[in-house]
Amino acid sequence: QAILKNTDNAVTVDIKASREHRIRPLPMRRSGELQLTSADGEKPSQTEDGKSFAPKPIGVEEPAVQTESASDRLTRWKTKLLDLSLRNKLLNFKETKGTIKLVTHDLAKLEDALSDGKPFTLMEKPDLMDGVLDQRNAELHRQQTGEDALAVFLERQLANHRFYTPFEPNELRRRAIELHRSARLNIEESGTNILYLTLGFVCWRESPTSGKVYKAPIVLLPVHLSRKTVTDPFTITLSDSEPRINTTFLKKLESEYNVKDSRLSELPEDDAGLDLPLILRRYREAVLNFKGWEVREEAH
Repeated sequence: QAILKNTDNAVTVDIKASREHRIRPLPMRRSGELQLTSADGEKPSQTEDGKSFAPKPIGVEEPAVQTESASDRLTRWKTKLLDLSLRNKLLNFKETKGTIKLVTHDLAKLEDALSDGKPFTLMEKPDLMDGVLDQRNAELHRQQTGEDALAVFLERQLANHRFYTPFEPNELRRRAIELHRSARLNIEESGTNILYLTLGFVCWRESPTSGKVYKAPIVLLPVHLSRKTVTDPFTITLSDSEPRINTTFLKKLESEYNVKDSRLSELPEDDAGLDLPLILRRYREAVLNFKGWEVREEAH
């Protein structure tokens, strides 16, 4: 009314808009007690759950609000993004037609050789003392000489830049082609390399009485798989990207098995590359008290 009559007006307050924007009235005293009323004498408006919009009386402390740091929020968001189910290959690795296992007697020497950056040729199953093409007996050779003939052979082949697999030539070719196509398609579509050489596995069980054993890789080395022509063998080369620890499995250990060891996320190095023996030893120590768990030195 004052606005319509053009009288002097210092300020105009839109009560409805104020309430909608949660602007609360000041408290007023009545009968010697500190009670809450609005400026127009009405009771403070309430939300649907019965809570008042009015401020707390003077002298009454608000309950403490638990604040969360930025790092805690980031950790919580990352955990939500991780798939900790058995559908995740980082927790439940399975050998399929799209994987290639390497025959190795020493993971550390294999990793050291690969860290030079030179390409390694994928070779079919070695026929050394296999009982078919080579009729010599490997166990008899060990007893007579004290030497593991296959281990010596594989170590010498590392110097020749060769990785051996347990597959016949045709099967190796099929698997390598499948891996190569899948990795190339992902690079074309998303620009990211999804091809890794996994070193070391934790074989774990959901409970001590469970008969089901799952395999989780430990170290992930980004690699490239290529060949010059369709008739040439495939070669593996270490990528420029940094090696990774399987952080998904670490989160599984922490959240479900209360294993909290910051060393497990580290990648210590030696003179030739990663200090793989130290990494595997730390994981063996971490799972020592879990019945049926073990660390295996495998490469895929």
